[in-house]
Amino acid sequence: MHSLQLERIPVLEERLLERSPRLGLLERIAMRIGLWMLIWSVRFDRSEDDRLVNQEYLDREARELHYLQLLERNRPF
Repeated sequence: MHSLQLERIPVLEERLLERSPRLGLLERIAMRIGLWMLIWSVRFDRSEDDRLVNQEYLDREARELHYLQLLERNRPF
């Protein structure tokens, strides 16, 4: 049935013949590994971000402690 339809529409037959062949299993696996390696190589370095957040937290804690010590020393009562 499909061969009859292809004979009637030569443009469609040409497009199907020009289409690139389907990749094999090995090539698909290789492309997946390559894509994974590319994504892994440009990933965001979370450890640097975590260190920055931790340092900001420690700085804020130190400022709050210093402020509380100042309040304790300068109590009017």
